[in-house]
Formats: sequence, C-alpha cells, structure tokens
Amino acid sequence: MSRTSFRERRLIVDLFVIALGISSWVEINGLWMQTPILTTQLPEKWNLASYIVLITQLANIGPITYGLLRKRLKPHEGTVIHVTLFIGTLSSILLAKFWKHTIKIGSDEHSVPFLVLTGLLAVVDCTSSVLYLPYMANFKSKYLMSFFVGEGLSGLLPSVVSLFQGVGGNPKCETSVINGTIHKFASYSEPKFSVSSFCIFLTVVMLVSWLSFTLLNSSLCHSELANEKLVKDDDHNSDDQQIKNRGDNESPILGEKETFKLTRSRIRYLLFLQALISALTNGVLPSLQSYSCAPYGSLSYNLAVKLAGLANPICAFLAFFWKSRISLRMINLLTTGGLLFSLYTIILAATSPNPLLVSSRFGSFLLIVAWVSLTGTFSYTKSCIASVFRDFSKRGQLALFWVGVYTQTGSAIGAILTFILLNFTHIFKSYNPCQ
Repeated sequence: MSRTSFRERRLIVDLFVIALGISSWVEINGLWMQTPILTTQLPEKWNLASYIVLITQLANIGPITYGLLRKRLKPHEGTVIHVTLFIGTLSSILLAKFWKHTIKIGSDEHSVPFLVLTGLLAVVDCTSSVLYLPYMANFKSKYLMSFFVGEGLSGLLPSVVSLFQGVGGNPKCETSVINGTIHKFASYSEPKFSVSSFCIFLTVVMLVSWLSFTLLNSSLCHSELANEKLVKDDDHNSDDQQIKNRGDNESPILGEKETFKLTRSRIRYLLFLQALISALTNGVLPSLQSYSCAPYGSLSYNLAVKLAGLANPICAFLAFFWKSRISLRMINLLTTGGLLFSLYTIILAATSPNPLLVSSRFGSFLLIVAWVSLTGTFSYTKSCIASVFRDFSKRGQLALFWVGVYTQTGSAIGAILTFILLNFTHIFKSYNPCQ
C-alpha cells in the first residue's frame, strides 16, 4: 500500500472499526480459552465442551430471526446492533458473578446459569455475522479489512490473556485408590486469576467496542461513509457505474483498469467457499484442536493455539497491502493450501493419541506450521471474498448480508457434524497425559 493510501485513511476510524470487529466473537472465543479451568470446576466436566458447541449452534436462532425480519429491521440496523452489544455486555457481567452457580435437576447438579448466559453470548456473536458485515458497507471499502483485523483479534486477545492467566500448563500425574484399584489422573495448577476476573476483562472489551460503534455513528466519522448508493439494497446501478461513483478514494480491488466480474456462477462458488472455510475454521477444526495438538505436549499445543491466533489478524492486515492483487486464481490457491493443511491436522486428530511423528520435534514443528498456515490462509481468503462482494456486487450491503448468512450456515454444519462424530462415534480418542 502506498503512502498516499495511508494518508487517505483516517486512523481513528480504523481503530473504531477494529474495536467493533473484536466484539464479533470475543466472548465465545474467550469461554473456549477458559474450558481447561471450567471443566475442572463445573459438574459437566469434559462434556462441557460439547454443551458449548451445541449451545453455540442453537444460538443461530438469532441470525435466522434477523434474516426473516430483515426488511422490517433494516431501517433500525444501528439500534439492533446497540441491543446486541448491550446483551453481550450484561451477560458478561452476570457471568462474572454466577458462572460457578449450579442448580439441581433430578439427582444431578448442572451449571444452568453458566449455560444460559453462554447461550445469550452465543446469540450475540452468531448474529454479529449478519449484522456487522452489512453495516460495514456504509463505510468506504478500505475499512472492511480493518473489520477483519478486529475479528481476528477477537480470538487473539482472549488467547493472550489466558496465557498470562496460566491456562494450559503442564499437569501433574497423581494417583488415588478407589475400591482397591489404583487410578491415575491429571492435576492442573490453579490459574493466576479466576474465571470471574476473565469475564470482567470480556466486559471491558465489550464496553470499548460499544463505545467505538457509538462513535462510528457520530459526526466524527461521517467523512468516511461510502460516497455511492452501494449501501442501499434497492440500488440497481451496473457494477461499472458503481465503481465510477466511488470517487478517487474508492478504486476497484484489481486496479483502476481491471474489475472483478461477478457472474452468477462465481457468486455461488464464492459463497460456497465462504461456507466451507467457515465450517472448518468455526466448527470442525476448533473442536478437533485438542485431539491433534495434545499428544505433542503442552508447549506445542500452546504454541499452535497462540501463533495461529496471531496469524489471523496479521493476515487480515496484510490485505491492506495486497488488496490490488485479489483474483479468483489467488482465492483458489489459498483455499487449496488451507484445505491441505486442514486435512493434515484432521488426520493427526483421527490418529490421536499416537499421531504421526508424535515423539519428535519435527512432528511438533509440522503441527505448529499446519495450524498457523491454515489459519492465516483462510483468514486472508475470507477477507478477499468479503472485499469482492463489497466492491463488485450491485447490492453491496445485501451481498455482505449473504456472506454473513453463509458464514453462519457453514459454521453450524461444521460444528454439528463434528459434535456427532465426537459424541456418537469412536473415531477420535482423547489423549491422557498420565497413561
């Protein structure tokens, strides 16, 4: 990106957009980072992850409802986003207070407050996929990449905080005698700060995002609104006319002379890729990460998680510099590379607890490279697809809405499929460090 391009941007708007993007999935990502602690203190134990996955997919009732009522709610888009940010913030506050409370149902204790509040957070995060992207069509296309940087940070920030918290340290193997039988089990050290403190951190993040969204709608950012009628769903201008209407600051993605032709077949194909990538990155791979990483040790596991989380916003940020090089061929190459790395990690998960090269440093190295590479390539590819729809669709805002719909649809299919495989088959076997 040229220096002129940077001068044409308003950094304060970039920061506001990034902060809004962070709120998209920071809460559910944060709870996933807390599962090593939660599973030792809540009655659901190791089944808790399955509950969270299932609740997250049931939360798709949020985007489905918004989709059905979209025509009525469209004039009140800003109000709807304010409501979701309010629900997310309030739920985080309540979670800090009641996450450990249980209710007896029948003869068993269950973490009803935690599960209900997790459901509310999941509704907020899932609905953000069909709310935030169409909202970003109100701004010049150059700010769309800032949103994806923020979305990537929604996974990185909780990861960094959990690292300081001490989540995922090496366990100590202890023994106990039950009915004359010796049992070995893993004992984990206490974290540096509690789950309640982590929920307070999530609350602060949500408040910052909420404030940023409020400022994006103020006169402070009006100069960076899109110059054309792209944001309206009833705009029937041709693609070429839209590009001309953008002005000097809104040049086409592929350069001033070349445009990305969006035919019907290409639209369907790109939406399919968006759904496929979302199914893997939001459903399949997160559910299988512990199976593929844990056998290589806590250090390799933590490096894979943390470095992959870092690759997400970095690759979204790189789109600032390589935006002029987006092409269908490049999208295909990136998707193919991401699929190959994903296949490798799935094979490792399926062969757990004795995956390929499990006892060698080279095996750990390949594991980390695979997770970082698939996260980076898929992150950049999703940014490219969204940019294409934002800049070259006749109905920019409606197009981004459908990108969000396919994102959630793919995520739901991937998560439900993996939930069935994990809970009703014996394909994937968990790793026990004390056996």
